Amino acid sequence: MFIFFKRVFSKIDLFDLFFYPYMIAISLGAILLVVEGEHGFIKEEMKKNIVIAVNNGADLDTVKHIFLNKRVISTTGVLGGSKKSELYEMGEPLSNVLNDIKSDLFMRSVNSTELALIDNVIKEYGVRNPFDKLEVGQKNYFENIQQKLGDEYGVIQSDVNNIADQLQHQNRLVMEYLADSTKSFYISIIALIFSVVVGVVQLWHGKRKRGDSNAEGS
Repeated sequence: MFIFFKRVFSKIDLFDLFFYPYMIAISLGAILLVVEGEHGFIKEEMKKNIVIAVNNGADLDTVKHIFLNKRVISTTGVLGGSKKSELYEMGEPLSNVLNDIKSDLFMRSVNSTELALIDNVIKEYGVRNPFDKLEVGQKNYFENIQQKLGDEYGVIQSDVNNIADQLQHQNRLVMEYLADSTKSFYISIIALIFSVVVGVVQLWHGKRKRGDSNAEGS
């Protein structure tokens, strides 16, 4: 038995035995970091904190403070984390979170007092921050329109809000597309580096083997 294993291992190049699995492991690790390297904040935790605060008499500024000081975590990867479906994205506006809370309240036995408190926060936030869903540059344009029209803005307010909602939806689609493109780019770079390293090492290793064979032949 010992002689058998000795013959087998004498034919195996230890360099090949350890190098290629090592390179594959590094490449897979790098790809996983790219694919899973997203961050967000836990939906249920954020909604629960806001509901508790509002029920305790918190005003809009306090709610905004809670929202801005959210706990950020990563999505699930090989090292753990949370599922992407359990998280809000980092760019999620407070208005969406508040509307999710309102929807949740209707999904169970409605507490009219609690619903009224959340509704008041939503209305106040809509008046003070009607374009929070938009990018900074887009938000500035809409706010300028609001200021220039003054009292006459109310005539077109609902239409402007609908346009802002549509624009926010398009922004999200663009961001998702760019995120996927960025991941694909990094994965391609990792694959290219892996191919180059393996190719160079194979050339060097083959040259070394030929040198050893020539040395043994002479």
